[in-house]
Amino acid sequence: IEVTLNDKRTYTAELIGADPSTDLALLKITESNLHYISYGNSDSVKIGEWVLAVGNPFNLTSTVTAGIVSAK
Repeated sequence: IEVTLNDKRTYTAELIGADPSTDLALLKITESNLHYISYGNSDSVKIGEWVLAVGNPFNLTSTVTAGIVSAK
């Protein structure tokens, strides 16, 4: 598995786990000084708050999906 970052750097990745039904996978690359994001706690989200999903699903590049929490 090859991972390509937005700045075109590429790395060989190890597959840690995958769920084909949701098109999600956990990959591991060996590199230091990579930026990361902080994850939120879904238990503390409130109805009416905006949420974002960021990723690269189904071979799309840099997708962002926005929504409003309507129920918990």
